[in-house]
Amino acid sequence: MLFEHHTKRRDYVQILHDVLIVCVKPVKATIIARRANMQYSHLNSIVEKLVSNGLLDNQILPPRRKDQRTRRLFQATKSGLKWCEDVEDIYNRIEESMTNNATEGKE
Repeated sequence: MLFEHHTKRRDYVQILHDVLIVCVKPVKATIIARRANMQYSHLNSIVEKLVSNGLLDNQILPPRRKDQRTRRLFQATKSGLKWCEDVEDIYNRIEESMTNNATEGKE
């Protein structure tokens, strides 16, 4: 997770990143919500946005015998994983810049 050692709230980009990182392998929505540390009720709008932008794939599986509900699995696309790498790079540069500015101010 980006900046997981910070105690401030995550911004929207960090939440999108965390959802995509959880979805490296196909996972159910409940797993995404738990691992990305977010409420299930907020997950649907985020997943829809990621799917509509081609960053996340939505796979619908047929129902099992005992449970007649359809199962949905989500997996990050190649462009979604590339987006995550780009975001990580940007956030790392920002953090590095902040660290450098803080140490320069002490001198």
